[in-house]
Amino acid sequence: MRKFDEINEENDFFNNFSVNNYRFQNNDFKEQTKIEYIEPKKVKEDEIMKNEKGKSNSYNLSKDFLKIIGLTISGICLVLSLLTGAKSFVPAQKTEELLLSYNVTNGADYRVNLIENNFYETQTLGKGELVPVTFIDNIEVDFSSYLSTNKQLNINYNYNITGEITATASDNGKEGSGGKIWTKRYSFVPAKTLTETNSTGYNVEERVVVDYKIYNDLVNQYKLKAAVPMEAVLTITLTVNATSDVNGKALQIEPQTVSVEIPLSVSTVLIQTKNDGTVPKTLVNTIEIPAKNNYVLLGISVILFLGSLAATIFLLKGLRKMTEDHSLFIKFNKIMRDYNQVIIEIEELPEVKDAAIIEVKSFKDMLDIQKELHLPIMCSKSKDEDLTNNMFYIINQNQIFKYRLNGEQERF
Repeated sequence: MRKFDEINEENDFFNNFSVNNYRFQNNDFKEQTKIEYIEPKKVKEDEIMKNEKGKSNSYNLSKDFLKIIGLTISGICLVLSLLTGAKSFVPAQKTEELLLSYNVTNGADYRVNLIENNFYETQTLGKGELVPVTFIDNIEVDFSSYLSTNKQLNINYNYNITGEITATASDNGKEGSGGKIWTKRYSFVPAKTLTETNSTGYNVEERVVVDYKIYNDLVNQYKLKAAVPMEAVLTITLTVNATSDVNGKALQIEPQTVSVEIPLSVSTVLIQTKNDGTVPKTLVNTIEIPAKNNYVLLGISVILFLGSLAATIFLLKGLRKMTEDHSLFIKFNKIMRDYNQVIIEIEELPEVKDAAIIEVKSFKDMLDIQKELHLPIMCSKSKDEDLTNNMFYIINQNQIFKYRLNGEQERF
């Protein structure tokens, strides 16, 4: 450390400090003002800057790492708060309770009995065979319906077998063709009501004998009287209805139907069956669960959301500042490394009477001023960690050129 009035002309560095030597002896500066002059050392400047940079970077990286961890944790908390808030609202729902599962097997088998004749070797034709009307004596239909449940139940059921002649207009596609024009109903088996106790199902078996000639002649008479082109069919149907209860809850098992369709007023007959086969079924009870909101959980999620959001914003600002500080650190080290020949470090700026302070926007301008005036650049380092408080000065008589370190990119 040296006082200004101790500097003499033999020091080449400070000969360039002012325009003339008189400036250092007219008491314009306080006698107690000191300037730290760093004597050249044999250690390479790059190594010094590398060591300084390494220490600072180690400190900054530890802070950066902690902030990144904090930002990760706050982000996770933010997501958890949203998930928690979503779970606090439980909408109305519907659920199904299985009451009963069962299988229903329906069948309709038939045989066409023929009149005595010398043409057929058998007196009976089976399912799916085409039969001329003139050879039909009667038709036997065997109906069956089997119910099999997965539980033992008390089953109440009833069934009947009905028939219906349906005549429809058939006039080569003209208007009204295909429409129903006449129906007639019959009862082949009157309704029967039965009960099965502690049973896993029921069995229904009935045989119906159809005198084909009676129904065919009736349709032919109607056709002759109506004088309308038409088609007719006799449909015979077995219908079964069953009820039971499970755990005191009444159950209505789906009605079962199986039928045969016998053409009338035709020259040949081909009988068709409908709804025969096995079908699995289930009975379920639909339960409605009303909407329910958990306000305690909602409150926790709101608090967690606000806290994590505030922490996230704070940490993002901190990371942004760290990025800016890192940029300032690189710029400051570059200045001190590349221009150490014209920069001296001072503890505090000397007081100059009636000084006019001129703000300089860039360090490049400071270099231009230094080259023009041949004066050193004084560097006053910040005593805290804020690099923006690092100041550079050039004193020219009663003028002070001042540059504050900033993050603007510069090419020197």
